[in-house]
Amino acid sequence: MSFEQVKAEVEEELERNFRLEFLNRFDDMIVFKQLNIPDLKDIVEIMINEVHERLKPKNIELIVTERFKEKLIKEGYNPSYGARSLKRSVRRFLVDNLAEKMLNGEFKEGGTITVDVDSVTVIQWVI
Repeated sequence: MSFEQVKAEVEEELERNFRLEFLNRFDDMIVFKQLNIPDLKDIVEIMINEVHERLKPKNIELIVTERFKEKLIKEGYNPSYGARSLKRSVRRFLVDNLAEKMLNGEFKEGGTITVDVDSVTVIQWVI
């Protein structure tokens, strides 16, 4: 189904479920295309770069493998919620674990941290 067909179907569905008086209160309707894998990878990369920037004052380099990025997308992407669910995934699998390990003294300033997953998707932290 093409994007134009999807947009037309959405408009028809809105007209079936809402009164025209209500719909006329809107200036325009925007239908977004569903995110694809390259889009999701770009979004995850931006989020990881934000984490990397937060680590710069501690002089810690963060390396995230492609497998780990794929895990973030697989575990975190929900088409209904878009990129918001990816943000939760990055926080849950990367930021929260990273913060906990830093508080426990497992990571020292000036080091390099590599984050990966193995074949059974267990997160591996290499210092």
